[in-house]
This record gives sequence, structure tokens and C-alpha cells, in this order.
Amino acid sequence: MFLRSLSNKLRNLTGSPYVLFPTLVLAFFIFNLMSTKIMSQLSINLLDSYLIGYTKTQAIQTLELLGPKGRDLYMTMYTSYYDIIFPILLAIIVISMLSKTYPILGYENQKSFSDLYNLIPILGLIFDELENYCHYQILKNYPSSSIDTFIYFGSNFCLLKYVFIFFGIFVLTLGFFINIFLFIKLIIFSKKNQNQNQNQNNNKKLK
Repeated sequence: MFLRSLSNKLRNLTGSPYVLFPTLVLAFFIFNLMSTKIMSQLSINLLDSYLIGYTKTQAIQTLELLGPKGRDLYMTMYTSYYDIIFPILLAIIVISMLSKTYPILGYENQKSFSDLYNLIPILGLIFDELENYCHYQILKNYPSSSIDTFIYFGSNFCLLKYVFIFFGIFVLTLGFFINIFLFIKLIIFSKKNQNQNQNQNNNKKLK
């Protein structure tokens, strides 16, 4: 099965701390650059920040409020590749965490649909990059009417991006707590068996 094969390859590629740690550091560095160089200088919500997408009116209002300098600064998120590289790094981090969370503790040797959960960030990444392309075209071609198509698709890609981001976070959080519960249960069960074995040994000695 192609999806399972892809899931296993991603699990192997992102499972090493030598991959995860540098990715975390680089992601933090790039996010810090975006925050200090761009977002902190733009005092309004950008198109990326609309969780459920945006209307044409909202997009135009945002672009007008930004002004020429603000739009140029906003565009540097894409021309400097900040918002191109960051989603890739974020996807690698979440893939790695999901790969370590699933399969659930005690079910490592059983094939299940949960094995494929580490593919969720790939979908989020695809829609994120498509959204970035639309936003770049919107900023580049504003105020031309040609941006209408990019506004429509950019809004939908923005919505789908957040759907998969939040779904991935939900699945990761759920798996984390399930694993903790099963780990505690395993410890209690192990201690119970240990006590039973000890009692049996004591009874044998008494006999």
C-alpha cells in the first residue's frame, strides 16, 4: 500500500533526534526572523491569520490598510522564502511527533489506520504552500482584477490549511494522553503481577 509505505518512510526519516533537533532550532530561528522583521512592523491581521478563510471584501480591506510599503514588506515573507521554508520545517516536526506517538503503546506490531496519522501534516503543508502562492500573486498584482481568482482559492487553501493543522494537533494530543494512560496502566498491571508472584513464592516457602 502506497500510503503505508510513505508513512513508514517518513517515520524512519524524521525519527532521529539528529533530524528533529536541528529542524526545531531552524524553525524557531525563521519564525523569530518573520516576527521581528515583518509581523511586528505590520499592526494588522494578515491574510494568513484568517482561520476560516476570508471574503474578497476582507482581503481588499487588508491590502488597503497595509498600504504600498506594508504590502512590499508582507511580500518579503515569500520573496525571502521565510513562509516557504517554515511550513516545511513545521510539517517535519509534527510528522516526527506523530510518528513517535502512533502506533499507540502496545499496538506497535499491529497494522491500523492510526499508522497513517503522520501523513496529516503533509496535507497541511500542501495547502499552506498553495495558499502562499496565492498570497504572493495577490500582493504582486494588486490592485488588478486578476487577483479575484487568487483571493477565492487563497481563502479556501487558508481554511484547509488550518483544518489539517488543528486536526493534526488534536490527533497528536489525543495520542499523547492515550499513551500516558496505557503506560500508567501497564505499570500498575506489572506491579500487580509482581506482587502476585511474590505472594505465590511466599506461600510456597511456608508450605
